[in-house]
Amino acid sequence: MKKFLVISVFLALCLFAAPAVAFTLNKTCITPFVKPGEDATFEVLITNTLQEELVVSFDENLAGSGCPAEAGTPVTIQMGDSLTCQTTKTASTDPGVSTVYNKIHAYATDDDGRSLNRSSEDSCQIFSSTSVPEFPSIALPATFIIGFLGAILLLKRNQE
Repeated sequence: MKKFLVISVFLALCLFAAPAVAFTLNKTCITPFVKPGEDATFEVLITNTLQEELVVSFDENLAGSGCPAEAGTPVTIQMGDSLTCQTTKTASTDPGVSTVYNKIHAYATDDDGRSLNRSSEDSCQIFSSTSVPEFPSIALPATFIIGFLGAILLLKRNQE
C-alpha cells in the first residue's frame, strides 16, 4: 500500500508539474572580418519553444523589427515564434586584440510568472590592414627600381 501511494504521488507530480520556461538563444557574428575601430555586427535569434507566450528582455540594445531598442525593455514572443535582431560592438584599435567578443543575456518569464535566463556569445575576427600588405605597396616600388635600373643600363649601352 505504501508503495502504491509513493508511485501515485510521483505520477501526479509528473503529470501536473508545470513545464519549464523553454526558449533558445543564439548569437552569431555576421561580419566575420572587421577593421579596427569599425563595428562588428552580431545576429541574435531567440525562439519560443513553449506552448504559450513568453516575455523576454535583453541586457543590450537590439535593432530590427519587433526588437527592443533599449536594454531591459520587455518584448513578447508568441508560442513557437522566433525573433531575429541585430546588435553591434566596436572593434578595438589595440594591436594586441584580435577579436570582437560579445555575449548577450536574455531574461524570460512565461504566463505563470516562471523565469529562466539564457546567454549566448560569439566573436568576430579583427582584420588589420597593416598585417597583410596590399598589392601596390610592394609591387610599385619594385617596378620603379627595375625600371630605373633598366633606364640606366639602356643609357649606358647607348653611350658605348
